[in-house]
This record gives sequence, C-alpha cells and structure tokens, in this order.
Amino acid sequence: MNSGDSSNKEESCLLHSDLREKKDSESNSVVIENQSVKLLYKVSDRPALQSTLFFAFQNTLLALPWNLTLVILVAEVICARDDAELKAKLLSTTILLSGLTTLIQVTFGVRMPVYQGPTTAYIIPLLVITNLEEWKCNSDQNSFLNNTGVNQSFAHLNNTKEHIRETLIYPRFEILSGSLIAAGCIHAFLGLTGMVGYLMRFIGPITVIPTILLVALAVFKMLIAILVGWGIAAIFTSAGVLSNDKTQKQYEARTDARSFVVETTPWFYLPYPGQFGGIGFNSGIFVAYLTATFTSVVDSIADYYACAKMSHIPPPPVHAVNRGISVEGIMCAVSGIFGTGHGTTTFGSHIGCIGITRVASRFVYQVFALMLIICAIVGKFAAVFITIPYPVLGGVQVLGFGMFIGLIMSNVQYIDINSSRNLAIIGIAIMIGLMIPYWASNNMDTIKTGISELDGFLKMILSNPNLSGGFTACFLDNTVPGTMEERGLVGWATGGREEASEEPIGNIEDTAEIYEIPALTRLLEKIPFSRFIPFSPTFRRQKQQ
Repeated sequence: MNSGDSSNKEESCLLHSDLREKKDSESNSVVIENQSVKLLYKVSDRPALQSTLFFAFQNTLLALPWNLTLVILVAEVICARDDAELKAKLLSTTILLSGLTTLIQVTFGVRMPVYQGPTTAYIIPLLVITNLEEWKCNSDQNSFLNNTGVNQSFAHLNNTKEHIRETLIYPRFEILSGSLIAAGCIHAFLGLTGMVGYLMRFIGPITVIPTILLVALAVFKMLIAILVGWGIAAIFTSAGVLSNDKTQKQYEARTDARSFVVETTPWFYLPYPGQFGGIGFNSGIFVAYLTATFTSVVDSIADYYACAKMSHIPPPPVHAVNRGISVEGIMCAVSGIFGTGHGTTTFGSHIGCIGITRVASRFVYQVFALMLIICAIVGKFAAVFITIPYPVLGGVQVLGFGMFIGLIMSNVQYIDINSSRNLAIIGIAIMIGLMIPYWASNNMDTIKTGISELDGFLKMILSNPNLSGGFTACFLDNTVPGTMEERGLVGWATGGREEASEEPIGNIEDTAEIYEIPALTRLLEKIPFSRFIPFSPTFRRQKQQ
C-alpha cells in the first residue's frame, strides 16, 4: 500500500461517526459514535439486472419533478409560460443534460453515486431577472402560444407562434445561454486548476447556511405562487367558470388547455446545440450566474462528503473533488450551448435516498443516467409531464424543499451555536439578503447612472439575495475574530469530531481506490509530471512517497 492510500485511510476517519453514546471515564463527557447499518450494495457492487433496473427507475422518478420545476421557471423568464410545445423541448433538453452529466460524473468525475441535476442555485438569477423592467412579460404576447393553431389565421406573421419565438423568446434564450457558458467556464477553471481547495479555506458552514437558505426561501415563494394560482384555475375549470371555447382568451386559464401537446409532440426528439438560437451575453446576468457558480461549488463539495459518509467510503481525495467540480463546470457550459438556461450540480435528495435504500452502487447510477437520456429522447414522455397540473408539482416540491431547508440548517451542528459571534453573523447575513433585494425591487427607478448597461448590471447585483447575503456572511466570518472550531471549519472537515483519530473506520466498505480510474491511473503513474495535475488520480502521490 502506498502512502497516498494510507493518507486516504487516515482521511476516512474524518467523516464516519457512530450513533451510540458512551461515557468517557476520564473526561466524564458523552461521545457520539456511529453504528450504521451495512449497505445492501456498496459502491463497487453490481446488483442483478432486475434489481439494478428497479433502483435506477426509483431514482428516475425522484429526479423528474425537479427537472420540470426548473423548466417552468425558465419558461417564466423567457415569456414562454404558455408555449407548451417549447417547454416540452426544453424539458427534454434538461433531462438529457442531467443524464449526460450524471453519467460522466459517476464514471469519470468524482466517481461517487451522485445525481447531477438542474441546480437550485441558478434559480435565484432567474427570479431576479423577472423583476427587471426590460424582462417583464406582456400577457398579450402569450395569447397565441397556447393554441393549436387550428382556430387562428396565419395571414399576419405577427400572430404566429414562430414569430413570437423569434422576436421575443429566442433572444432571451441567447442572453441566458451566453452568460451561462461564461460562468460554466469559470466553474470548470476552479476544478481544473485546483483552486477549489483555496476557496474552501474561506468558506465554512457560517457562509453556507444563510447563502443556500436564501435560495430555498426564494424558491418557496415561487412554488407557493404556482400552487395557489393553479389551484384557483382548477376550481374555476371544474366549476365551468372558464369558457371551453378555444377562441376565448379565458380558455387559456383552463388546466386542460394544454392537453393537445401530447398529440402534437413528435414521438422522438433529440436536443441539439443552438436549438433555441445563437449565443448572447449580459454582464448583469453573468454576475448573477457567477454567484450561483460559487454557491454550487460549495454545495457540491458538502454533498460529496455527505455522499461518502452515506456510502461507507473514505472521504473523497483532492483529485476526485477537483474532477467533480471540473465536470460540473464543463457540463454547465454545455448546458448553455444546448440552451437550458440553468446549470447542473449534485442533488442532496438522492444522497438521502442512499441512506433509505442502502444501495450505493455506482453501476445503478450509471443505468439511472441512461434511463434519463432515453426519457429525454422520447418526446411524448416529456409532453406528458408538461401536462401535469401545477398543484401536484407544487405539492411535491414544497415537501422536497421542506427537507432541503432542514438539510441546510443541519450545518448548524458544526459551529458553536452558543457563540454570539456566529449567531450575529448568520442573522445579519439573512437580514441583508432579504432587505437589499426588497429595496431594489421597489426602487428600480432610483438606479440611474446614465448608462443603461450599468443600470441593468447594478439592478441584477442588488436584486440577488444570494449575492448580498452570501457575501455578507463570508466577509464577516473571515474578518470578525473567531477560532477555527468556533467557526465550524474543523467540525465540517472532520464530520463533527474534534479529533480524526477518534473515528472508527469499521464502517468503511470500500477503499479509496474507487475514486481512481483504473486504466488511466496505471498510465499516469508512468508519467512523472502527472502528480502536478490537480484532477489527476496521481496528484501529489509521488511527492507523498
């Protein structure tokens, strides 16, 4: 065994703890230990075919609702709320990118059983955009998008769906795509250069808690609006208040107005780059996406460690984390090329699913990714999901985000909750993250520099709760005096233990070799300079020897 492997075994004790209490006779203190149940299938196992398909399908059902939620939010931003055909294409694209990213991540990236889906961090820029005057949608612009085209005349080009898409929807797609590509490149740069490790020296639980909590609160507001709006529409539809005449404008408010989508959508649709137009750019949107990038990086790293703990494997080594962040960044840029309007990141809900099913097989997640790709190509499948009533979707997501907020707040366990310093920083950051965007949304006219591009840039910055709250938390956490233990940096790195040596490694069911790519590792071991490549499996190995 080389010294790199022994180092990984030493690191493995940083995350696994027992849930059994025992009395320390010398210090008379209570120590928490962990007696986790053994996994049914560990990371390196390959279950039987029928079991693999069952567990993969289970993950597929868990992933699809959130894909649809992001599609709906993107459609709101680009004024395609009632363009069900376009939303079906966008959903296919989102599912395809989720499947491709998951497959690449599990096979070549961090090589853990993680699902890469449309990230919540990128929702904030989308919500902020809708508050800008130049991005507000006129309800009359959607009047033709919700019809089959049978009852309307195509004599005037201005009344056609395609014209509305070309003049209104696609230009917005182009701006989102270009800004996302630029942010994705920076995301990948952090992983490819190994800068993630330096970034994490300044970011801890005190920064993560208010930053991601503000994301969840903003999304909750949108989900509740969807739930109430469609609930009222469903009641009016059932009561016969809304006309069933397709020529009437009120017909568009019926919950069954989009049933034609399943019939008109082709059986197969293969998303392709540039399907929604070319590439544009907006500095304000780019900064908003860049903020989402840093939030996504922090969230993903925390998820990697949580997944390692849940999967009974050693904590991910530096090279695996760097590869994982690199893959996320590259695929975020690819998502921009395909026109999804959002990036991808690791999903915590699927990590929790590992704890419930006790299935951590990497092979299961590879099959799961292939299922997503197949679902994306079958156009009818996406069309059926587009017709799901929003109250059903909203109810599922309210439950999911309730769990998400609880997971965020669990980071409090790593910090000194009795410290007035920590409580003040978290409270101030959350208040700033709520106050500044609220002021900005109600005083848009006061921001006038004489340069329209700069005005839009400042409005995007001030309207972003993620940026204002996260920056405040990070700045105060790194400037107000406090020990590493008080800030939670030690507890975060050691899984809650004060000393790594206290952690038993009996729960480890796989070695650190699972993070390596066998054929590539053997090749790189023959190349001396590979130890200087941050994402190489041999990174720093020879130096340690």
